[in-house]
Amino acid sequence: MKEVRTIIELNENSFKILLGVHDKPMGSMSRYISQQITGKDDSYISQAITAKLKENGGLKNFLYVVLPRRVFIFRIFLLPTHSEIEIKKMVALQIGEHIPYKEQEAVWEHIILEKMSDGYARVLLMVTNIDIIKRYLKVLSATGMNPTTVTISSWDLVGWLKRTKSAQNKFEKTVSFVLRIESSFTEICFCDHEFFYFSREIQLGSNDLNSGSIEELKEQINLTLVTYRKEKMGPDPTDCLVLSESSDVMLLEEYLKSIFGFVSFSGMQGDNIGGYDETYRGGLGILEMECKELSNFLPLNLKDNFNTRMWFKTWLRTFILFLCVLISMIAAFCAPLYKKLNQLDQLKQEVLRVHPQAEKAENKIIIWKAIQGELSNRIAMVDILDELYRLTPEDVTFTNLRFQGIKLNIQGQAIRGAAVNEFQSNLVNSTLFSNVTLQFANKKPAEADEITIFSITTNIQIKQSKNR
Repeated sequence: MKEVRTIIELNENSFKILLGVHDKPMGSMSRYISQQITGKDDSYISQAITAKLKENGGLKNFLYVVLPRRVFIFRIFLLPTHSEIEIKKMVALQIGEHIPYKEQEAVWEHIILEKMSDGYARVLLMVTNIDIIKRYLKVLSATGMNPTTVTISSWDLVGWLKRTKSAQNKFEKTVSFVLRIESSFTEICFCDHEFFYFSREIQLGSNDLNSGSIEELKEQINLTLVTYRKEKMGPDPTDCLVLSESSDVMLLEEYLKSIFGFVSFSGMQGDNIGGYDETYRGGLGILEMECKELSNFLPLNLKDNFNTRMWFKTWLRTFILFLCVLISMIAAFCAPLYKKLNQLDQLKQEVLRVHPQAEKAENKIIIWKAIQGELSNRIAMVDILDELYRLTPEDVTFTNLRFQGIKLNIQGQAIRGAAVNEFQSNLVNSTLFSNVTLQFANKKPAEADEITIFSITTNIQIKQSKNR
């Protein structure tokens, strides 16, 4: 369906506004505005965005807001059902265990990655704090526009891949390793032209490619790929697509070819696909996606825009009128039948009232049995400590180890910054640990030199049991 869109991408360093038309076979862009906002407050950002929209005529379009990957938490679940309704309920029951804030403060969506032959489903959870959403909506409130969709930047990369495949007439169901390299950060996405399996943001960008940090970027790319394959998050990528305006990304060509064999670069000045200017523009991928395909993190109470509310009122008025006529006919000609139907309806309402409670209890039992099965083969504490001792470089010391069920939080410090990466890599390659995530690594002055303070979370690997 043809739709005129205003797409606004926001991050801590800049905002990008793209005006265009979503259409088949390929969306078309009419305006693109980018402005640096590093160090600016929200009031300044709000006024700047409003001024740009007024100047370029984007205030009457459908508004799509794109948030950076870094404000989202990802978790992958293996759930014992193929039912989409049951999957949604099971995910909702487990959210509180995987976020550092209250469950009622979470805004989340999920993607069913795979329905496996053994009855299990692999599901990707994406969750962020509602205060983050509200902050961005407050910044945009001065425009007077009601967002249609608030989504994550990873869908922009899916759309770019879709745009590229469409121009090349290649629609085979294969997974690509997509790298979006901005000046100060890099987003990695494993996706095909329909949806993504996993993504990650690294705080290294094209500005770091001509410095010693290029090796660190390569190491983070490799760790991400190793983790994706180890955790079996999705099909193995068959090629690599690099998106960037900077020509410096060509420094990664030989490295990426050694991994994937085939690497394509898109988005640099002068690129042209299918007769379209393909200089990389944040948000252009969203122009390729149908609204219903995108994960929408807009809070429920804000999802209805003016047109939707007007349509709903018209539909509701028509439905009530029809219902009144129908009830009058039934009352006049079928009073006894109406009475019995009313009694039957009351019974149905009672069943519907009790059913969610029973279903919720049943879901909790299923999850509890699954947890019991996972913990039946738990590993002794001495094995964990022995493995940590074996994997830890000499430059790394621990300041805190905290166990939460099968989850382990490791906090410590390193004399060499590279030792943290070595330790993280050792954990990733260990059969005892899974889902290794570097929470932060900050340099801190010391008496002789400087040290790196870090925090890593990981799960203790337990063999899966099919007797659940």
